[in-house]
Amino acid sequence: MKGIVMEVYEDKVIVLAKDGSFLEVNRDNRDLDIGQEIEVDDNNKRIRGRIIRRLASIAAAFILLITTGYGVYGYYTPYGYINVDINPSVEIAYNLYNRVIDLKGLNEDGNILISKIKNYRNRTIENVINEVIDTAVEQAYVRPEQENVILITITEKKDKVDDEKIYKLVDNHIKQKIENTEVILIEGDNNIYKRAREDKISPGKLMLIEKAIDLNKDIKFEEVAKKPVKEIMRMIKEAKREKEKKEERKKLEKKTEKEMDKIEEMKFNKSRKAKEKKEDKLEREEIEKFRKDETKKDEEEKEIEVDKIEKDKEKDQRRYPKKKSQDEFEEQRKEKQENLIINDNKKNQDNKYKVDKSEKKNKSKRGHENEYKHNKKERGKDED
Repeated sequence: MKGIVMEVYEDKVIVLAKDGSFLEVNRDNRDLDIGQEIEVDDNNKRIRGRIIRRLASIAAAFILLITTGYGVYGYYTPYGYINVDINPSVEIAYNLYNRVIDLKGLNEDGNILISKIKNYRNRTIENVINEVIDTAVEQAYVRPEQENVILITITEKKDKVDDEKIYKLVDNHIKQKIENTEVILIEGDNNIYKRAREDKISPGKLMLIEKAIDLNKDIKFEEVAKKPVKEIMRMIKEAKREKEKKEERKKLEKKTEKEMDKIEEMKFNKSRKAKEKKEDKLEREEIEKFRKDETKKDEEEKEIEVDKIEKDKEKDQRRYPKKKSQDEFEEQRKEKQENLIINDNKKNQDNKYKVDKSEKKNKSKRGHENEYKHNKKERGKDED
């Protein structure tokens, strides 16, 4: 009869038979996958006891899937991946119903860690993540005496998983055990997931490495890929600080350069204004000097012209002494008239002076005569 593979182990598989029983079947080095249909017979060992309860829940899920139309294949088809990076790197595959369908390690420490986790299939994502963290604490991958970093990367077809819920779940769960732990959650995509698988690292670690290289071009991918997430985060933080310092220096240099340019501009403007002022002063002085020179030149030319005229006039007079101009003749005539008038006035004054003097003399003489007559008359009276 036929049955469906429910769980796969190294040497055996658990099969759900058509009659609803669970059989333990030897693997016989066959490459079998969960959900694969194989031939089984009744001679295989039937599973009984407490384990049947878990398998029964799985069977019920299969029946539900088959009746709803998704089928067994749909249930065991990965819908998304959650990677947990501490130093162990672990990948959790989950289906459309957010049930874990696979768990594998991506490095040696990851393989050691998942070997401690049993019966993870068909459990909720949150439940398996918590067990991964608990196991990491038990195996001393996360220790209270050191700084710890847990990187959670979610890669899925659609936003079915609540990122914020996963972050809070991990953060609260780890800090109940070890407080000195930083939880980082990032979202990946199918392209990053494929590239990460080629490099045999988790998508989240790949994204951190690329971020570190983007901040510091001297970082080599091959060297960083071997380092734990905590060390990569430290490199990123250092690179960020260095970048911020460089940007701050650039801003300061730019500011200083602007200030220097401003100072130089002020100096230039001051020098230019002083130069313009000096040039204006020199120009005014030159204009004033030019004006004075022109005035002096004009005066000298006038003096020369006057001297020339005088010389020409004297020359003409010497050459033609009898010939006088009408003006000179008129001037001489006026001068003669004035001299005549002056002489007449002088004569008149002299004559007047003589007349006055003569009159005074005659008057004095008549006075003496009258006085003599009067005195004589008086004497005659006295004699009588």
